[in-house]
Amino acid sequence: MTADPNEIEPFILGKVISGSFHPALWKTEQGALAVTLFLSRESALQYKSLFEDENWLILQPQKSVLRDILALASQSQIHLAVLEPSQSTAKRIFSIPQLLESYDRIRVAPH
Repeated sequence: MTADPNEIEPFILGKVISGSFHPALWKTEQGALAVTLFLSRESALQYKSLFEDENWLILQPQKSVLRDILALASQSQIHLAVLEPSQSTAKRIFSIPQLLESYDRIRVAPH
């Protein structure tokens, strides 16, 4: 069973710089950057401990806010998100464009 990002409410780690939220990034083996997502505040705290800088925030945004964060990342040429990353591995890698498409399709689907 794989985690469906539409059914989880992930935590995200990031910083506010010049009034904008910048998510923490993880680098794949191929060198691509990915937005970090976590299933729990505890796992986000554990990942935060890898950084010397203490100015990281852990948020659990509403899905619409998370969608906006991911859309901005994609516009900045960051097209991946990772779930539960550690220093060297991640539980799952997602395509941000596919996540956005799925979110948008669900939002317009009749209930």
